[in-house]
Amino acid sequence: MVFRPAAAALLLAMLLLYVPAEPKEKWVEIISEQPLYFPSYSPVEVVDGVFTAKVPESVYRRLREAGEPVHRPRMFYPLLDVSTVEIGLDHLANLSGVNAEAVDGRGVLIAVIDTGVDYTHPAFKSSDGRPRILYIWDQTIGGRPPVEFGYGYECTSQEIASDTCPQKDTVGHGTLVASVAAGGAYGEWTLKGVAPGAELIVVKSGGPACDGRRWFFSEKGLLDGISYAVQKASSLGRRLVVALSLGTDIGPHDGSTPLEKALDRWAEQGIVFVVAAGNSANDSRHAEGTLKKGTPLTLRWTVPTETKTISISFVTFHSNQLEMTVVTPTGGVIGVKVNGSNEAEGVLVESTSTRSGRIREILVDVSSNPLRPGIWSLTVAPTEVIEDRWHAWIQSDTCDYESETFISSPDYEITPTSTVTIPGTAKNVLTVGAYTSKTTWTASGRTWTVYGEIGNIEFYSGRGPTIDGRTKPNIVAPGGIIIAAGSKDMPSQSFSPGPRYAVSRGTSMAAPHAAGVAALMLQLAPDLAPDELFLAIKRNARTDFFTGERVSEGSNIWGWGKINAAIAYVFEAEFSGKVAEAQPTLYLNGTPLANITSAGVSKIVLLKNTIANITVVSSVSDQFTKYVVEPSTAMVSTPTGRNEFKAVAQHKITVLHPNGSILGTSWQKEGEILDVNRLASLFSLRERVIGYVDENGITQRTVFVEVDRPRTITLLFERRNILIPFLGLLAALILAGVLAWLLLFLYRSSGKKRHDEAFVDDAFAVFIDR
Repeated sequence: MVFRPAAAALLLAMLLLYVPAEPKEKWVEIISEQPLYFPSYSPVEVVDGVFTAKVPESVYRRLREAGEPVHRPRMFYPLLDVSTVEIGLDHLANLSGVNAEAVDGRGVLIAVIDTGVDYTHPAFKSSDGRPRILYIWDQTIGGRPPVEFGYGYECTSQEIASDTCPQKDTVGHGTLVASVAAGGAYGEWTLKGVAPGAELIVVKSGGPACDGRRWFFSEKGLLDGISYAVQKASSLGRRLVVALSLGTDIGPHDGSTPLEKALDRWAEQGIVFVVAAGNSANDSRHAEGTLKKGTPLTLRWTVPTETKTISISFVTFHSNQLEMTVVTPTGGVIGVKVNGSNEAEGVLVESTSTRSGRIREILVDVSSNPLRPGIWSLTVAPTEVIEDRWHAWIQSDTCDYESETFISSPDYEITPTSTVTIPGTAKNVLTVGAYTSKTTWTASGRTWTVYGEIGNIEFYSGRGPTIDGRTKPNIVAPGGIIIAAGSKDMPSQSFSPGPRYAVSRGTSMAAPHAAGVAALMLQLAPDLAPDELFLAIKRNARTDFFTGERVSEGSNIWGWGKINAAIAYVFEAEFSGKVAEAQPTLYLNGTPLANITSAGVSKIVLLKNTIANITVVSSVSDQFTKYVVEPSTAMVSTPTGRNEFKAVAQHKITVLHPNGSILGTSWQKEGEILDVNRLASLFSLRERVIGYVDENGITQRTVFVEVDRPRTITLLFERRNILIPFLGLLAALILAGVLAWLLLFLYRSSGKKRHDEAFVDDAFAVFIDR
């Protein structure tokens, strides 16, 4: 955090001079990347370094003008059967083992931060009728807020079980997402989601717009909701997958927004985030081009009717110097004041500038009640250009059925690239695109059909890369058409197969498929870090005619391929030998799975594309006999068929010296024939062993001992002859004399001394003669 004296002084002055806001003053939500020193506004640190609060608008404006890292929350929107078979879920139907009665996500939590849930739907009941939704926090109504937060209504488990929780899903989007990820079968409801054994945490966030026709989420509410789910999962000691089927087009698309930074920090704590890639590829919401100093750029777009605010995110190199103006349909010109605002003709233009590494985002918000429909433009006049590339995105709050779009121009391109919505551009999340899995279905006595080619990418599915060059999406999953649980409180659909069903399409439906698969994987490998889980998903992805061959860097349309729920295989451990006596414990990656009491085969369900450490340990032992399993460890990374583990007994062999002292002890496997000379070498004995005396005092004239029980043996050594050392010395003297005589003989037989021969002393010659 950078310390700014002027800003710190402003903060201090605001704290000392603080007067409660007038009742009529508008209060706004803010997100800060440094502590907020306003206790009266109840700031909450949702994750390390990210704070949320609600403050008077005047406070926000003064902080922003002082250059403080505070942000108004971005506006996010929802990203709106056979699909489970399509992703290969049927491959898991009959898999079971000592570690998993069924591969269904049990033990894992899935959090859905969305429009709420119809918690009364049978899709969210367990087989005995108990609710599988553990927690519900409705941020949109008051009454009983969670302890950590000052707003909303937290339903008790009793309210959920008795169907008295006041939360309702009037949109149906959250119910769809939750049922695709973790819906189960109960009563007459048989349509299961991907992880029907997982349990749920639901946060209803955001609020309705356009007389209920649209729903928008606040970035602050999303941060608070995720923080709530993380705290609940932590209190239960459970792994958590968070499904985010929502997004915004506004932002730098490099993973640097407050929400994305928070997701990355939570991921470092082990939270798994699965995020929809967005539906903007075909919406003409992204434009890009180059800047030229002295040549103005005019970026044009349409504003539909029933629109109050439109936002433009303009991203370019941080050192480029720009001047901007907004031009209305009537020709009015409003200057853009960076980190400030201008107003003319009843139109308010606000702007903030945020640097992220090499790039800078200039966010321009244009608002009126309502905005005049027609063609608007942003004129960008470069006064200094260091690097010329730029990108821009637009998004509005329109209630019209037509959407805002950029208008074509020779000065720039409108492209489907870099259209993955935020927070899908975060660094430590799994971003999911959509492909077509169904185009026809029957409802209300007729057949319904939508455009699409089964197996091909959905035309709207958001595409990469991110602005900092990363491949997105990471994976694709079925996105249309999806039929799942429908909320009883949502508007009826004439094209729905029944009253408790709903039909939808979008990357919103693709993301929960992947979230469910993530839960299945965490059930089998609960210690996987998010990046390890994502790597396993990518390695296991399917490719086909549409995706083409997978390349190491992935594809900005398909990621690394289609999600594959066939994630597991069965490892068979066959136990033999003295299993009943050994009573070994079977471990998977350090976690005990089962106590093995008899010979036979134990099955373990293992996760593909990961390494499993299978360990078998017996703790049965006494001071004379213990049991071990051979081998004790197996490292498994691919299906290997059946591995044998044999339980054997080891007995303690006590070895005594002939004088009765203990030389040492050794553990030996039952059934072995032991050479006692090997034992003697272990105890550094030089004597040769010729036999032993057993526990019964019987002399055994053999060096071999059968290990059939704990044994105590007294070694018998070969007797040593005391003449042997003297005979050895005599032999050495005789050999030395012979060698000396031979040398003298050779010397005398030479006839004369040569000048280059060594001189032999006469006295030494006399000594030799003697």
